[in-house]
Amino acid sequence: MNRGRLAVICCTFLLAILTLHIGKIEAGGDKTSKAEAVKQDLKKLQGKWRMLKSEVEGRANAQADRHGILFDGETFTFLRDGQGGIMTAKITLDPTKSPKTMDVFHTSGSASGSTALGIYQITEEGDLQICMNQPRGKGSDKRPTKFATSGAVGAGSILYVLKQEEAPKVVAGQDTPVKPGDKGKAIKEDLKKLQGKWQMVKQEVEGRQNPGADRMAILFDGDSYTMMRDSKASGGTAKIILDPTKNPKTIDLFKTGGSATGGTSLGIYQITEDGELQICMNQARGKGSDKRPSAFTTKPAIGSGSILYVLKRVKD
Repeated sequence: MNRGRLAVICCTFLLAILTLHIGKIEAGGDKTSKAEAVKQDLKKLQGKWRMLKSEVEGRANAQADRHGILFDGETFTFLRDGQGGIMTAKITLDPTKSPKTMDVFHTSGSASGSTALGIYQITEEGDLQICMNQPRGKGSDKRPTKFATSGAVGAGSILYVLKQEEAPKVVAGQDTPVKPGDKGKAIKEDLKKLQGKWQMVKQEVEGRQNPGADRMAILFDGDSYTMMRDSKASGGTAKIILDPTKNPKTIDLFKTGGSATGGTSLGIYQITEDGELQICMNQARGKGSDKRPSAFTTKPAIGSGSILYVLKRVKD
């Protein structure tokens, strides 16, 4: 074999190795850029979005303005009149596709366990548009390619057009939104706020008010909770676990004394601008005890609880 031919073979071999190496680097770069794009788009979606338009199979929903979507991490909660409970899902985004894709895996609701294939975009005006097919039945294995539900090639079954709501402004005296990374500090701060005796201003059970609520009070001592009646312990005690990073903030009451000993009530809490402590929770046992309310009410409504306490701090 002459030297010229040998040199050509060597160069070809080296070029092939170099090409393969560059390909691996680019492939790794693509994966990195995709993960970053997913992270960025998830960040853009976080929070509550108000429905401007809702369309199903070419028909507009006249009550679209009653609906909305809450994005919390990869969790998607469908809202009605500001409350959840209709449907939740886990979303998977791929911003590298054109149009960008969104898979909506239903974790609760009538289509629980199914996936709706969709597309999404945020327009120049800041509107979020999501178009998808039904999670079950005819066409559920296809993904739309257009943001439309009327008869056209690539149209979907469902179209949402939404506008992001502004984060609530913090008012002096009101609870401040907490970042997950500050959870430990926030728990300490909220436990400190709760310490002491709180007089019952209002007590509501299953939509009915207790006329003797003013005889009741709650004493917080560390993470212990004692129910009082006529200034004496009434037997109801619990250990509380707070999570101020949730919205609304959550409270778990593990009953250590009283008729529900051993059970846990799942609840939510807030301290209002007027300094009132509101706690809404479900019963520690029985129907609905595995669910947490999302609204401070016991009247029949999505997200309502079984028990509502409104309390005012007793000054030393």
